[in-house]
Amino acid sequence: DPGPVLLSELRVAGGSAILKKVVGGSTGVSGVDVRGAPGFWIAGAEHLYLAPDAPPRLAGKVLIWVAGGVVYRLESRSFTEQAALDLAAELRGT
Repeated sequence: DPGPVLLSELRVAGGSAILKKVVGGSTGVSGVDVRGAPGFWIAGAEHLYLAPDAPPRLAGKVLIWVAGGVVYRLESRSFTEQAALDLAAELRGT
């Protein structure tokens, strides 16, 4: 039970995207495979999350992947990498 979880999606016009993530020395980023799609696991210190048309906020551990022209972002402060990957595997339509 990862506690509260936030799933966000960003639809990408034209099917491609450029994402930028800036992390400090206390945050790690590793490449992962999410149901055959490329993704990233971001964990460590809380970080600032900026999204279009939303106020900035502190974010927890995050699994990000791209599938079918959509960028998915699955977040929880208490996630483990495996718990995030397991939950992502259960999502339908991603």
